[in-house]
Amino acid sequence: MLGRRGSGVSVNAGEITARQELSEVVREAFSSALGQSELSPVEYDDKATRRVTLTIIAFEYTTTTDWDVGVYVRGAIKATATRDADSYEGIYRVETEKHFFFEPSENDNQSMINEALNELLSKLVADKGLFLFLAGMVNADS
Repeated sequence: MLGRRGSGVSVNAGEITARQELSEVVREAFSSALGQSELSPVEYDDKATRRVTLTIIAFEYTTTTDWDVGVYVRGAIKATATRDADSYEGIYRVETEKHFFFEPSENDNQSMINEALNELLSKLVADKGLFLFLAGMVNADS
């Protein structure tokens, strides 16, 4: 569950859930970006000298009610890459906020969540340092 619709205070407020596991969405987006950068994702191998671990720190939907309905989507992903004895780490965050006079519709909620997730994934795959590190072109301290 990502959050609850509306004020979120009522236990009767509708749950907001994802159609697909968030970890799968992140893995697919990152694998696709690896492929586009001429790096090849492979199945886990404990003997691999290069590895990336993606950790979803948070991805949540919250609301507040005052004179309007405030909707907030926050998320963070941590990437930890290792290559031999060297490592590279990046944290990517997104925080969006919209205000509505009335309860946001299902389409409004879906749009906000998708936009926030797309922005978060864009930040992850836009980290040139991460991809250069994985390709062996830079060290973590470069």
